Amino acid sequence: MSHWKKIAAVWGMLAVSALARPEGLKYSLQDVQKIMKAITKIQGETKIAGRQPFRKIEGTENELNSYIAYRIEKGKDDIMKDLRFKLYENNRIEGWILIDLSGHRIPIFLKTKMNLYFAGVLVVQNSSVRLDFQSFFIDGQQVPLMLLNLIVNLAAKLGKSDAASIFAWNALPYGIKDIRTKAGQFSVYY
Repeated sequence: MSHWKKIAAVWGMLAVSALARPEGLKYSLQDVQKIMKAITKIQGETKIAGRQPFRKIEGTENELNSYIAYRIEKGKDDIMKDLRFKLYENNRIEGWILIDLSGHRIPIFLKTKMNLYFAGVLVVQNSSVRLDFQSFFIDGQQVPLMLLNLIVNLAAKLGKSDAASIFAWNALPYGIKDIRTKAGQFSVYY
């Protein structure tokens, strides 16, 4: 086994232990409310004419994960059951997604329930964002990024996602100009 494959295998095992959570969304309503207030503030202040300098709102990884869990639960997503992020310096991000494709017609090589682990760098440019993936694992096995792209494309065809490719740029929410991360925290500039 090559040096890089060993590193990837170790990373995969660490990702499983560090990010995996029991099934069932858990979140803090206090954290969710903080994120919702920040969204309302950004939307309100962005509409005020004549305000030129960037403003910044900061939040924590826990607040972000609580908000995501809340949105998944309230949206009753029937494919993505959980999503968690680990935030690092310089927009490096790791994440875990629990996918359940039960009840959908899927290619035979895909399992109905999968734990997806990924690492990448969040890139923001011209009011758009994308995650430049560096690695991707399904249930602890490293797989090519093109397989992730196939899964995202399948989800789009099932009508559960607007994104049809992991390589696509996505528009930032109204008013947001930049996003930056550091260990356990994020900053949104608007």
